[in-house]
Amino acid sequence: MRGGDSKLNLEKNKHTKCKFIWEITLYLFFFELTLKIYLKKMKDLLLVILFSSSLLSQNFPIKVSMGDAQKLLERKEYNTAIKIYDGVIDIDPANSEAYFKRGLTLSFLKKDSLAVLDFTSALLNSPKDMAFVYYNRAYSYVNLGKTDLAIADFSSAIKLQPGYVHALNDRGFEYERIGKLDFALADFLLASSLDSTNSSYSYHTARVYEKMLKPEKALIYFTKSINLNPKHKQAYMHRGTIYAQMRKFEKATSDFKTLLEFQKDNHYAMLKLGFCLYSIDKKDEACRWLEKSTNLGNEKAKELSNQICK
Repeated sequence: MRGGDSKLNLEKNKHTKCKFIWEITLYLFFFELTLKIYLKKMKDLLLVILFSSSLLSQNFPIKVSMGDAQKLLERKEYNTAIKIYDGVIDIDPANSEAYFKRGLTLSFLKKDSLAVLDFTSALLNSPKDMAFVYYNRAYSYVNLGKTDLAIADFSSAIKLQPGYVHALNDRGFEYERIGKLDFALADFLLASSLDSTNSSYSYHTARVYEKMLKPEKALIYFTKSINLNPKHKQAYMHRGTIYAQMRKFEKATSDFKTLLEFQKDNHYAMLKLGFCLYSIDKKDEACRWLEKSTNLGNEKAKELSNQICK
């Protein structure tokens, strides 16, 4: 019995020792993690304190501070970066780069009204890349719902940099938003020609042609978009819909099936596929897709299924 008790105590002590080592290891891990977080926060706080105190002597190296703010910006520590930009502007009220970077940071924080003021100050102080500043101010105007001002700024950016495809594309969106489809189409077409490898520009061109009731033109650009990006789901949906409207049901069926390979729960595509299959006398397959669409909550699929599958 004593031998058994001794063995039992030995196992118990061994278990206790292992548990102790595990607890110590876990404690050290969390201590190290907490320390790293603390030191990182202290570093950023110290940076702001040193920067603020340096303002009293007016001799802080602005290039160094802008570099530090850029690092904070890249780490998405926006509020700390803004404090540094504030200090730079206090030292150099004509620093267009600081106004622009602070405006950009404010836009990341969804403070677009304040961002617009900083972008305007940057423009008044003649930045190196005025087109880029106009573009970003335009984007803030878009977020504020000020379409006319956004279009004006996109136009200024394009005037300064005629091949500015992002500005052309985004101005096209704004023209489309207010129903100026001819202007939108012109911008999307130019963007597509300037960057013929971008499937989105071809897709937007096709959408506008579709809105303008020019299906043949729309098909050309939806096809171009798909050739550039074979997984462009929306392009398959639009092209398939046009094919169905033109009663080209075989081609429409192919597009909807391809789309459903990428979006297996797209009940709208299932509905349209079911209709196209029924139109080419594939009733059983059509009814299977309509049932799937109905199970996902599509009421139109349910109505069509009741009409043709019962």
